[in-house]
Amino acid sequence: MSSSELASFAKDIYTQSAKYQGWLTSRGAVPVEGATTTLTLRANSTQPVRIIRMSAIKECAQPLNGTYFQPPAEGGAEPNIMLGVDLDTSDSIFQEMYHNESGLLPSGPSYFDQNTVMLNPGETQTFTIGAFTKLYSCSFKVRIYVVGSGPAVYQDIDCAGTSFKITAPARTKNPERPLSGYQTAYGRQGDYTAPEWIRLDPNSVGK
Repeated sequence: MSSSELASFAKDIYTQSAKYQGWLTSRGAVPVEGATTTLTLRANSTQPVRIIRMSAIKECAQPLNGTYFQPPAEGGAEPNIMLGVDLDTSDSIFQEMYHNESGLLPSGPSYFDQNTVMLNPGETQTFTIGAFTKLYSCSFKVRIYVVGSGPAVYQDIDCAGTSFKITAPARTKNPERPLSGYQTAYGRQGDYTAPEWIRLDPNSVGK
């Protein structure tokens, strides 16, 4: 992007969250290392059902290494059931998430080892879902196991017809240059209301 294109991006796109998200989506952007979304589930049966398990059905490959855009700051916590999945593990079960100085992280044990979620007919439950990887680029769907009056069944949840996607940071060429694995990089200066976006040299940005 040229300087004028970056200035237009900062003024007309970045400060409008819906427009910014649409801009990223249209260019195939993928969150780096960790991302969250919300899922609202509704019981459509005539009898109560229990959600007994969640897992990620995934396909993973090498981390992406194209163009890096400095991500925006994360928002605050939401009052939902908060579950995260570590896509670097073999089973990729959903765990309870917690906050630390780095943000949201999965806690370790499976949430559903100790809990189930009961839904009465027509009742809804919203989950904040996090996905994390330090090793791969992954696409995945959320598989939800439910039991009612009969045997357990499952349903796969995706993102508007496509898989959810996330990537680990590109593998660095120089450990002292965290962006050195990328072909191109862009970062911002200033506050959110008046940001200035600049092109970065991936091989010069230090830790």
